[in-house]
Amino acid sequence: MRRLDNLERWLDRQFYVPGIRMPVGVDGIVGLLPVVGDTATAALSAYIVWEAHKAGADGSVKARMLGNIALDYLIGLVPVIGWVGDFFHKANTKNVRLLKRHLAERGRLAGPAEL
Repeated sequence: MRRLDNLERWLDRQFYVPGIRMPVGVDGIVGLLPVVGDTATAALSAYIVWEAHKAGADGSVKARMLGNIALDYLIGLVPVIGWVGDFFHKANTKNVRLLKRHLAERGRLAGPAEL
């Protein structure tokens, strides 16, 4: 789980931009490159879903995770709105939380380094 926590932090909230109080990650920065940046970060986000699959997450959880990634990707394709969207829609943060909650409910999350 530690590996996914680190990836989530790096993608969604690693840096603070002076003048605003919201963190931004590589997803928001690379998302400034039209299409290419959003596609690259969506691929990295998909890794979290792959790890969820390997951990035994249900299909409904994985579908919600993919939906979060798809929404993040589609918002990111719209110039200006996509950049603002990266500040507010943190798909990776949502997905790691979904996975943790799901595994905890199933009794599969014993410790922080289980995945």
